[in-house]
Amino acid sequence: MGVHGDHAVAVAVVDALAFLTALDGSCRSPIAGHATLGPGGVTLTGQVASPDGRRFFDGVKTGPAAHAVGRKLGERIKTQLPADIFAVG
Repeated sequence: MGVHGDHAVAVAVVDALAFLTALDGSCRSPIAGHATLGPGGVTLTGQVASPDGRRFFDGVKTGPAAHAVGRKLGERIKTQLPADIFAVG
């Protein structure tokens, strides 16, 4: 994979974990994230869906530090989520 590829994977993992943690999500939560490295730092596109797939909440955040980008985007999206977003049934 190479040094740059390894770094990109590490950044994506850190970003995704920070995003998931900020949303209080788990491995079963309908949460998605895609991180890329560019000249402006890390760009994370994130999305949360209701379990039934009827409601979606998404956003994009760019910044120099992966963990901060994931956390900040997660916190921003979390303010938009209904309290019952992960309720099943």
